[in-house]
Amino acid sequence: MMTTKRFISMLLVPVLLFSLFSFQTGTVTASSPEKAAGTSGAVSQATYAWVINSYIHGTTTPIIPSVTGSTEEEGYRLNVYAENVLGYFLDPFEQSPVSIILTEPLTTINFYYTPRTYTLTFESNGGTPIADITANYNTPISRPTNPVRDNATFAGWYKDEAFTDPVSWPYNMPFQGGTLYAKWTLQPVTLSFNSNNGTPVAPITALPGDFIEKPTDPTRNNYRFDGWFFDISYTRPVSWPLEMPDTETMLYAK
Repeated sequence: MMTTKRFISMLLVPVLLFSLFSFQTGTVTASSPEKAAGTSGAVSQATYAWVINSYIHGTTTPIIPSVTGSTEEEGYRLNVYAENVLGYFLDPFEQSPVSIILTEPLTTINFYYTPRTYTLTFESNGGTPIADITANYNTPISRPTNPVRDNATFAGWYKDEAFTDPVSWPYNMPFQGGTLYAKWTLQPVTLSFNSNNGTPVAPITALPGDFIEKPTDPTRNNYRFDGWFFDISYTRPVSWPLEMPDTETMLYAK
């Protein structure tokens, strides 16, 4: 009988030791405001707090809000995973995850990120070309030199082709870059007519892109009018209605 009791006691000792030295655990991410959940266990009066920061690499500039939490569970293991942040990458990547047993009143964990590089392009819509700009995400970009276009006034850069969303400068490099679109206010241009000794035809002033109907044909004694041409050599005939060119234009009677 004594032998049996000793044998049972020997079996119970490891179980009791394991219970005494097991730890509580919990998991959080760098963006989660929730306290990590632990299993039931011994509770002391001490408080173990933590703060998780996400900084631009080499600085203490935050890119997302800090996360804080606390527990009163002694031997609490905190598992932390860095958040995926648009426009940035974890640098170095091996920073995450972090697993630590809380032993201090306050534990600070810092993750460092480097901004990704993107390219901003410019659609001048018929104006002089503007060079692309490559910069880090969220970096302020100064307004480039305005493009120019014949008989048109530059009316600013827009984020959309419909010109509903104007750009404010400096403009922060957007996620994945993008394209900006030039808006123009067109100036009237004049279409003139060289009748080549025929009856005069009055010039027509209109906006570029407007469609112009054919004027009354000129007349000239002993000659037949054979149409209007863009060149004095009569190699480029005009088709009517004519879309008003962007620049001052002369037509020649044949």
